[in-house]
Amino acid sequence: MTRATRASAPVVARQSPTPIHRRIPLPATLFTTGLLIQQLALARRKTSVTAMIAAGIVVGISANIGIESFREFSRCATSHNPLRPERAAVLVTTGPNRYSRNPMYLALAGTLTAGAIARRCPLALVPVGGFIAAVSAWQIRQEEATLTSLFPHRYARYCQRVPRWFSWRRALG
Repeated sequence: MTRATRASAPVVARQSPTPIHRRIPLPATLFTTGLLIQQLALARRKTSVTAMIAAGIVVGISANIGIESFREFSRCATSHNPLRPERAAVLVTTGPNRYSRNPMYLALAGTLTAGAIARRCPLALVPVGGFIAAVSAWQIRQEEATLTSLFPHRYARYCQRVPRWFSWRRALG
C-alpha cells in the first residue's frame, strides 16, 4: 500500500514586521508627545493676547526655518528623511543650515517653545528640553555618524563652523 503525499506549499520566509521606530520618524513622535504633554498638563492655563502674539511670532519664525530648510534639501536633491540618513546625496550647508546643523529639529523645538509661551508657564518648557535631549541622543547622533562616514572631511569642517542647534553670535555676526 502506498501512501499519497500532497505537494507541500513552498516555504516562504516570513519577514518580521518593520519596527515602529523605522516607520514613524522619531522626531515627529517626540514632537507630538511634547505637544500632548503640554496640552494635557496645562490645558486650563489662561493665556493673554500678548502671550498669543509672542507665541505666534515664535511659531512663524520656526515654520519659516523648517520650510526653508526643507526647500533647501529639495533644491540640493538630497534626502530629508530622518529614517534614512544614509541616502544623503550631498551635505547641505546653505540656507538655514548655515546657522544650525539641525534646522528642521530647531523648528520643531521652536514650535514647542511657542506652546510654552502661549501658556505663560515655565513648566511647559519641560517638553522642549525633553525633545532636545531625546532628539540629540537618539536621532542626531545617528545622523552625525552617518554624515561623518559619507562626507568625512567636509562634515568635520562643517561641524567646526556651525553649531548643532543654534548660536546667536553666528546668526548676528
